[in-house]
Amino acid sequence: MTCFLEYEASTVKVHDLVWVRQPDGWRLRQGMYRKLRLAPARVAARLSAAGFAVERHDAPGGMVALMGVLAARRPARQRRHGRMSSGRGNVSGGAKTTRYPSAGARSKKSTSR
Repeated sequence: MTCFLEYEASTVKVHDLVWVRQPDGWRLRQGMYRKLRLAPARVAARLSAAGFAVERHDAPGGMVALMGVLAARRPARQRRHGRMSSGRGNVSGGAKTTRYPSAGARSKKSTSR
């Protein structure tokens, strides 16, 4: 695997070159995606404003890792019958919709011809 970066004003283009072994030989897979370049001071300020304690960890190459930590944990959501209650549809997860009225309904095979 080879990876290289192209720095732009507000993003970094990440290019990946990966050789994948397949039954008929090796194939090169290429990919590219963008990552945001965020100023650590602005991210830390936003986290602090949202009530987080900010931990900063400097990494090699000028990278910075920020971690927002909440002081108190929120209580877990109530569960019904072993499933999370999302407030959408019925508890079994088979919510009916306007577009698909039979969504969630079990299908029965017809024996008549």
